[in-house]
Amino acid sequence: MSDYIVWFVGAALLVAVELFAGTLYLLMAALGAAGAGVVALAGGPVWGQFFAAGLIAISGFAWLRMRGQSAIGGAQASNLSFDVGQQVEVIERRTDGTLRVAYRGSQWDAQLHAEA
Repeated sequence: MSDYIVWFVGAALLVAVELFAGTLYLLMAALGAAGAGVVALAGGPVWGQFFAAGLIAISGFAWLRMRGQSAIGGAQASNLSFDVGQQVEVIERRTDGTLRVAYRGSQWDAQLHAEA
């Protein structure tokens, strides 16, 4: 079996598994395998195929990591600022100082926090 067929089948399998995982990291590995398949199809040596696979996959991982940190950091900050200072409905006041509250359609356990 030709090298490029093995790389392309591996890439297809990684994409199939990625559909269930949903993390996008396997997709970057699949892109690396597809890149190695292109190198193999062009007649590149085995070391070149592995180099291409590694370079593309690692570049993809780094891109996802940078993209994810900025997107997640911004989302977390906006979610926190949206919830801070909002009014809740107190359902139950417990003897240990905690509360059961209703907020945004759900019930939560809460504890009063002294203002700084």
